[in-house]
Amino acid sequence: METLRKRITENVGGSTLALEEEIAQLNKKAADGAKKEQRLKEMFNLKIQQFRSSILQLFGYEINWKDKIFRLRPILADSEEDVFVFQEAKKGLQMLDAPYCSHWQDEIQMYVLQAGSIPGFLSAVYQELFNRQTMTMGQ
Repeated sequence: METLRKRITENVGGSTLALEEEIAQLNKKAADGAKKEQRLKEMFNLKIQQFRSSILQLFGYEINWKDKIFRLRPILADSEEDVFVFQEAKKGLQMLDAPYCSHWQDEIQMYVLQAGSIPGFLSAVYQELFNRQTMTMGQ
């Protein structure tokens, strides 16, 4: 700061008080902007977590996404690796092959391929997992 003050004095001549005040104001604006940006990031992350929690509670699926890839894991699945993978396509979402899909070939054929209904498929999977869990608990 002192070097800057000296250079200003040499180049402008005379008092640097007005320039120092302007620099201080600009520094304060930059700091305020950084604080605001941090608050917005925190609020955005909080809202994302609330949204993900609501989806989990409403539909029984944990959703993770990166770029244009969505990974859905049924909360009633046996393993953390039991996920369905979807990718954004020109006309909605496209289901990608994942190891967990091998357990659900009939449902994929009926709901996704024939009826074109990803929601129907996800609902059927959840219902089946729920029924399995309920039957296991009753025994």
